[in-house]
Amino acid sequence: MAARKPPDREHPYGHSGYEVLSAIVFSIIMAFIAASIATIAVSGLGKVHYVERQGILYSAVSTVMIALSVLALRKAAEKYQSLALRAEVRHLNVDIVESVIVLCRIVFAVELNPIYDIFTAFIVLGLMLRGIIENISESISSITQRKPSPSLERSTIDIAKRP
Repeated sequence: MAARKPPDREHPYGHSGYEVLSAIVFSIIMAFIAASIATIAVSGLGKVHYVERQGILYSAVSTVMIALSVLALRKAAEKYQSLALRAEVRHLNVDIVESVIVLCRIVFAVELNPIYDIFTAFIVLGLMLRGIIENISESISSITQRKPSPSLERSTIDIAKRP
């Protein structure tokens, strides 16, 4: 990972900026996906559509796979203290919630009314937007090198003063 490289002549402060860049690029990709979901959901509002029953199985399997990915990435994010991995964990946490919502929406759309399919797309869209905002907010804090909170500053000073 480029962000883990030690400082060199051309990068005397290290390569941590790659992590910030990665989180920003990822947020931009999420924004494009969110825009696609919004477009599809809005265009489907007045249309009748059918939701296939096998979608329930596919959705359940997908939810389990995402949950397993979150567990693995969360461990890696903690181990490497990586901004990019934390951003991906946030994204996948939202994906788990989205997957559960999608699973419910498929069950409701199959068993009750297909409009649930479109309604829950807007809920998923809201969750995605929240994740994008959190990623960009943390990236901005890193880019602007904002001073740490007073409690973090105090604890860092206390640790540094230990014999």
